[in-house]
Amino acid sequence: MTDEQKEKSRIQSAQWYEANSKKTLERLKVWRKENPEQFAICAIKNKYKVDLETATSLYLRSMQNCECCGLAWCIDMPKRLIVDHNHNTGVVRGILCHQCNVTLGLLKEDSDRITKLLEYNRKHNG
Repeated sequence: MTDEQKEKSRIQSAQWYEANSKKTLERLKVWRKENPEQFAICAIKNKYKVDLETATSLYLRSMQNCECCGLAWCIDMPKRLIVDHNHNTGVVRGILCHQCNVTLGLLKEDSDRITKLLEYNRKHNG
């Protein structure tokens, strides 16, 4: 494709988007509401840059147990369990509940800090 063809294509795409974006967004909202599982799987696939099989597996695991504390997901929970990932590498590590995920984040994912906190807790709480 020549530069001129690329520019023409870009302009046509921009014009189409301007003419159809509202309608497209409305269709997406309807689809999302009618297909929550597929939407969640696609969101995991795109966010963590994994293949469809991995995204589906992560989605299904997110309705099981936290890999840290063992909390079981139940239908009354406002959210599924969370896909945990390394913020430096982006690599998915596992599935955590909200509380474990936030705690890990507050501890800056620092193994030494986590160990020291555990030792402190054992010292003062038996």
